[in-house]
Amino acid sequence: MHTDDFSELPNFSLLNNTNASDSIEAAILRGRDALPSHFLFKIESFSLLEDSIDIYRTSQFEAGGFKWRLLIYPTGDSSKNAENHISIYLELMETSSLPAGWEVNVIFNFLIFNQLQDKYDSLQGKVLKD
Repeated sequence: MHTDDFSELPNFSLLNNTNASDSIEAAILRGRDALPSHFLFKIESFSLLEDSIDIYRTSQFEAGGFKWRLLIYPTGDSSKNAENHISIYLELMETSSLPAGWEVNVIFNFLIFNQLQDKYDSLQGKVLKD
């Protein structure tokens, strides 16, 4: 397992805004104040990871002025009845310094390369709250 390559991306987001009844794909550019960031985490042998641990925590990385890490359950998060799946969480670090009732507005994407099918899977989430 290797963790590296954290850098800034261009200051815009490209969103696919299609409707099943539309024949033309529309893209919308939305402005934002914070620069997008990314964190690349590469697993050399998922089957070895899957056979050896229940949960893996990546090193911390910074994005949007906050510290984060990924929690990866190679065989699923059993506390959420998600066995036989990969469970991935984005964890906000150092929340004790945040005020009561805090809210961090964030849009994140998990892009996962599936070597067996030679394709990328993508998951998107929003907003983290206390």
